[in-house]
Amino acid sequence: FFLMIRRPPRSTQSRSSAASDVYKRQKQVRANYRQNPYHNSVHALDVTQTVNYLMKTGKFSEIASLNYLEVGAMYIAACVHDIDHPGTNNQYHINTRSELAIRYNDKAVLESYHSALAFQILQEENYNILAKFSREEHNKMRERIVSMVLATDMSTHFSEVGKLKTKLAAKDFDPKGKDKNSSMDLIVHASDISNPIKPWNICFEWAERVLIEFFAQGDEERSLGIPINQLGDRYTLNPSKSQIGFIKVIIEDTFLSLHRFLPNIKEAIENLDSNKEKWVEKVEEYEQQLKDLNEKKKLEDEEAEKNQQKL
Repeated sequence: FFLMIRRPPRSTQSRSSAASDVYKRQKQVRANYRQNPYHNSVHALDVTQTVNYLMKTGKFSEIASLNYLEVGAMYIAACVHDIDHPGTNNQYHINTRSELAIRYNDKAVLESYHSALAFQILQEENYNILAKFSREEHNKMRERIVSMVLATDMSTHFSEVGKLKTKLAAKDFDPKGKDKNSSMDLIVHASDISNPIKPWNICFEWAERVLIEFFAQGDEERSLGIPINQLGDRYTLNPSKSQIGFIKVIIEDTFLSLHRFLPNIKEAIENLDSNKEKWVEKVEEYEQQLKDLNEKKKLEDEEAEKNQQKL
């Protein structure tokens, strides 16, 4: 957040004023996050901290020779990437023909909304952290922030990770030059899905929280008679199996590729391997929970049918 002002303040009084401004602007961003189980202001903070980890511990900022505008843009993008998230995903909005889906033509619906809302807030006089930038700097910051927020759209995941793997294999990867922007985008995207690289207690809590949202959406989809998202059916999904699949299909490729040019993130890779093993250990526990849940549902359905017949 050092970019909240254009230049470092010199006097103690001006530093105090700058700190107050930073807090005020940060508070406004936080206030625009909803109190969802997963997509909330704490998730935004977690993603921002992960970006910081990859830039500092992973030394991405050095490896890519980021300037102060690029560093600041990464932090800001991480902070605002899910602002005012409604707790439902893009496909839900497309299937329900929501106002947001109509507005953004079914393309990166939420990501487009998050970036647009972020800059709407930045247009306000009291929160315009880019006010003292030159036009050129402002345009650069805007382009980078919008691009990184849009990069959190999972629909582009496989193509972007695939491009990185191809370039790494061909030794045609240049994070300081032609591949800098795409690398910045990928760092923010990877941070957004980074729960499995955290210590187990953090990984587990975020997994439980996201499933609360997925299942709530699935229940709503079931009631509306529209397709249930593949992670949203509480009567068929085994959380352990879904997390193992998520790690194998999405996370391993992403972070092992990052590890090839960010060798200092070894701890994250170790956490990933350890967490996968812990999820394997919990498969049978969740299978029993699923069995119990479906037996309960069967009894409830039978009772509801009997009551209907009496009417």
